[in-house]
Amino acid sequence: MMQKWMDLTINKNYVNGQITNDGTLVLIETELQELEYLQWPAPKRNWTIRIIKEDRDEAIELKNVPLLPSMVDFFPMVLF
Repeated sequence: MMQKWMDLTINKNYVNGQITNDGTLVLIETELQELEYLQWPAPKRNWTIRIIKEDRDEAIELKNVPLLPSMVDFFPMVLF
């Protein structure tokens, strides 16, 4: 049986999303209504990376980034 964790309201437009190995949902969002993927050079835009895990919903704002993010992932932390 699936269990509902939380209600989620997104005020921005969904671009892409992934589920990481640990079950974290990671979404890429923007305030833009439409995206043009073939523009070169890519104009600087603002993006939001939303990280949802268990009962947490965190957002990271990326400002003036000159690329179109189509994927986001986490990298494991390596301690020496």
